[in-house]
Amino acid sequence: MPIWSMLPTHRDRHPLPTLSRVPTRGSCVGVQEIKTKEGEEDIEAGATSLTSLLPRFRQAMKPEPPYAIESRARDLIIGWHKEGKRALQTRTIAACAMIMAFEDLRKELVGFELDQEQLRVAAELDRNTIDHGLKELRKMSAVKNAYLE
Repeated sequence: MPIWSMLPTHRDRHPLPTLSRVPTRGSCVGVQEIKTKEGEEDIEAGATSLTSLLPRFRQAMKPEPPYAIESRARDLIIGWHKEGKRALQTRTIAACAMIMAFEDLRKELVGFELDQEQLRVAAELDRNTIDHGLKELRKMSAVKNAYLE
């Protein structure tokens, strides 16, 4: 028998877990009570990559949409971020937020019509991508409008 076969192996030092050694869910005291809380600042900081596109899209469109659309779109994005947003590109989420914000504020914005073609060009997205994004984001729960309530 060769000498190296009698030496301890890495499996002896770090054995693989067996079913009896694998901790089950809730086996530790207090594991289920652990919850993370994000403050408003943390949520807004996490949504910055999405909300930073809104002014760029707004400035690229002619005539420039009112600031109320950008503000409502920011509220939508932050609300989606709290809930957990869909797996979509940041440009798609921001463009869809502007479209949905316009739909929410259509009654207050008499005489203004959002040109979705200009928004699509500003966001560099395909029409099908925006339509898919709208379909996915409309499945999420409604975000309250702080300005109308």
